[in-house]
Amino acid sequence: MEDLTDLDAVPGIVSLDPRVLECEECRASADADTIGLPITGRRNPAMVHLLSGFKFHHLDWPDGSNPRLCRRCRLARGCTCHACEVERRGYPQDAS
Repeated sequence: MEDLTDLDAVPGIVSLDPRVLECEECRASADADTIGLPITGRRNPAMVHLLSGFKFHHLDWPDGSNPRLCRRCRLARGCTCHACEVERRGYPQDAS
């Protein structure tokens, strides 16, 4: 079990209180304000994990790594697994 008090041991978590996640590739961050529910996100930090889109791929990448990535970085890797294909189809293309 990872020690949650040692932030270096938990990939992609910058702060526990307030909860702040970070994409390990582009360094974008997510917190209660960026998920669009600031009061709920502060009261229930798990909502930041659920709504940020910053997550691990369900399988290791071909290089053996599995960093916590934002949706844009995760899908930019071009994975064709079922989960990535569904996620790619299920969201509108990012305009930026």
